[in-house]
Amino acid sequence: MKRMIIAAALCLTLTASGAVDVENPICDQFRLQGYLDLRYTEFGDYNTVPSREFSIVRSGLEASASLTGNLNAELKVEFRPDELFLKNALVEWSPFPFACGRAGQFRRETLLGGNLSTWDLPLFERPLVYELREELTYGGRDIGMDVEVEFPLGNSIELQGTAGVFNGDERGVDREDNELLYSFRGSAEIIPAGVVIGGSAVAHRQGQADQAEIEGYISSDRLFAFSGDISFEHSFSNWYSLDLFAEYSTGDNWTWCDPIAGEEPPQFNGMWGALSLNYNPWNIPSIHRISLSAGYDRIEENADYSNLYHEKLSLIAAVYPIKNIRFRFGGVRNSVEDFSSAEVQKYTDIIAEAGFRF
Repeated sequence: MKRMIIAAALCLTLTASGAVDVENPICDQFRLQGYLDLRYTEFGDYNTVPSREFSIVRSGLEASASLTGNLNAELKVEFRPDELFLKNALVEWSPFPFACGRAGQFRRETLLGGNLSTWDLPLFERPLVYELREELTYGGRDIGMDVEVEFPLGNSIELQGTAGVFNGDERGVDREDNELLYSFRGSAEIIPAGVVIGGSAVAHRQGQADQAEIEGYISSDRLFAFSGDISFEHSFSNWYSLDLFAEYSTGDNWTWCDPIAGEEPPQFNGMWGALSLNYNPWNIPSIHRISLSAGYDRIEENADYSNLYHEKLSLIAAVYPIKNIRFRFGGVRNSVEDFSSAEVQKYTDIIAEAGFRF
């Protein structure tokens, strides 16, 4: 708790001054940045305890260094009231203008809902399908390496692809198996239209020691997850703009079976979409931006049971006094049906937030 108080105080102290550039004789540039998101939630489900709660959603510090013209490093640590953990620790090398490679611990580039920063995401939380894929190790942070390439096709289209290989069991101290995870994400940006179309594929296996086997080890068949997404940005004028995001993902939900024993996993299906309308009153000094966002989020963890789902409808209003300070208020309408429900449970969560970036 003492560490959390110190971290929060540091974030509040540095917010007004912006990102900090630090003198370092080894680096061409060294930058220290941070973030702090505070939240008050009034839970709609009467079975939830406590029904009202203040929380620190996230707070952390990020140090980035430019070691040479094409070699960078990043270290990101996040603080929460009950834990302190390492988020990113990576080195990035760009030997060519169109290609770069990363190695270390970082977020795998698969889902659009994970690639967007929480500051730019028009939802209160990351999509439900992202959370499920993280539990299934198809997404989230992991230790490994990837390579990213970009291919501009004139001034109209830019193609981008990222391929990587990772541990596949996230950041566990003791690896549970000897299998590696392989991921790929590709996107095409149609520059004049402001449209980006993307997709991803992830493949890995489950494995474990088995003394009954000659090799002393057994593994499952390949497990897959796929996604497709689209994003659109358009400015009507210097004052008004629109952002649109949509994504669909499906894959093998191996938590419902024993894939090592050869059982066929059921499919999960998840989709989310959000529309944001932005107003930028550049002639009002005290307001940088006002936005209104509507979002839809749905997950089916087992497609064989169509009555098992969690669905969210959200409406969020946000005010940015300056670029790096944000106040948000809104509601999330939940609809949940599971094995224990005789009927669909519906409830609304009311959420208010204050966020800082420096």
